[in-house]
Amino acid sequence: RLLVFTTLGIAVLGIVLRREAVSLLFGYGRFDDAAVEVTAGALGIFLLGLPAHSGIAILARAFYAAQDTRTPMVGAVLAVLVNVAVSIATVGELGIRGLALGIAAGAWLEVAFLVVRLGGALPGLSAAREAAGWLRSAATASVAGVAIWSATVFLGWTGPALASGKASVALVAGVATAAFVGLYVGLATAARQSEPATI
Repeated sequence: RLLVFTTLGIAVLGIVLRREAVSLLFGYGRFDDAAVEVTAGALGIFLLGLPAHSGIAILARAFYAAQDTRTPMVGAVLAVLVNVAVSIATVGELGIRGLALGIAAGAWLEVAFLVVRLGGALPGLSAAREAAGWLRSAATASVAGVAIWSATVFLGWTGPALASGKASVALVAGVATAAFVGLYVGLATAARQSEPATI
């Protein structure tokens, strides 16, 4: 739950600052504004699956520790099937974003499958309770993300910052990141979520 709480925050912040991140990392030379937009769009979709990918890394090891390699393999196969199906269905309309959406959807199906199966194997683990904790974190992160995005738009930091040089982009990204972290942790604490106390 702590891992999902952390990666949800990273994912939402990354989605809000996807253009700034791509501009800082790759926006040089022949990597023009159009390339930044395409890459940022794909990054935003990829980030939707970040918490699921992180969860899979831990949940699969729980089965390995019990000498069960079949369950993670089944989950991975299901994820691939969903990945391919969603990608084929959306790539014509969304382009590379459709491929990213397929990967994210497959990851979430796999992590849900693993949580449900592990919940049936471990009496102390409730899939419903874990899902409720994840949804609380998702709601908190979304509120913080919308607030930071709205602030950057209201202050006019998005377009002008990207056009005025890397120093401005880095400054906007740094201020927005600090504000998001403070707001996210503050909202989670106010909502009496247990995760902030364990960070």
